[in-house]
Amino acid sequence: MRRILLPTVLIFLLFGNICTATPTLEEVPSKLSELKKNFSPIFPTVNIDWTQVIKKHKYGVAIIYLSANDTCMLIIDETNAKNGKGRMTTLATEQVYSYNDITYYFDPWADQFPLPGGIIRWTQSDIYFEMSSMELDLKQMMEIARTLNK
Repeated sequence: MRRILLPTVLIFLLFGNICTATPTLEEVPSKLSELKKNFSPIFPTVNIDWTQVIKKHKYGVAIIYLSANDTCMLIIDETNAKNGKGRMTTLATEQVYSYNDITYYFDPWADQFPLPGGIIRWTQSDIYFEMSSMELDLKQMMEIARTLNK
């Protein structure tokens, strides 16, 4: 066993990792133009210096906002409400808010997680929105949600 193990370790140490890969990055504008063919996302007005990451999925788009230190500040998932993928059922912990004829359903994080925020869900102009944050509180999330206009 030592006869095989020692030469193998020596070869690895001498030659190192011989497998390499070059990462490729797709630019957001190209993904966005492809996405608009099937689904046109609505972007909120966010006046904070956050990085925006857009991810397309089977039913729509997820817009992720990251702080300067890569903390996930906010996620907004948008899907076509016509395809029935939105969950608008009531939960025991749910709080309901109305603003400009839109009903927002807020689910705070469970008590065992002392985090601000939670999940806000609503339907507007045939789009189902689901916004979540572990960094922003309800008031901050609602201010952003109200800026999502078609």
